[in-house]
Amino acid sequence: MTETPKNPDQDRDAVEHVAEAHRRLSGLRQQLDKHRNTESCAVCHKRIDPPGFALESFDAIGGWRQSYRIPIGDAAGLDPKKKDQWPATYKQGLPVDRTGQLPSGEAFDGIREFKALLQRDPDRIACCLTEKLLTYALGRGLGFSDRPTVEAIVARVRANRYSYSSRVKSLNCR
Repeated sequence: MTETPKNPDQDRDAVEHVAEAHRRLSGLRQQLDKHRNTESCAVCHKRIDPPGFALESFDAIGGWRQSYRIPIGDAAGLDPKKKDQWPATYKQGLPVDRTGQLPSGEAFDGIREFKALLQRDPDRIACCLTEKLLTYALGRGLGFSDRPTVEAIVARVRANRYSYSSRVKSLNCR
């Protein structure tokens, strides 16, 4: 979870080939599957796509959705003060596919099952969140010498049943 993805291939022909294939596909999952089947892309996408799949039932502003919206017409010239007079600008698209599989092979269907899989290893989640918070707090990336600090904070957080407030307090004591 905390590994930094490698830089994608700089092979322009491969990138253009994948981009053209994406334009011919209709669904988001089809586009991502095509992208993930490109060897140079699959390395990272097998790790970064599953959390996104689990969250697919939420739209860009956190609303629940069961299908994708497809824009229709051109809404560029609409007056925001007269929203009640706007014509329908979207139609219902393909159903949301919220299934996925972690790199470990564990499958899930939706955010609740994904959450249950994550909760099996609370120390890993605590370590990941601690590293992200420390990176922000210190204004720099973490190195090997920061490992004991991360482990000490995770131990304190574990002793306090993984409460977020104990993590923040531990950061302030460092």
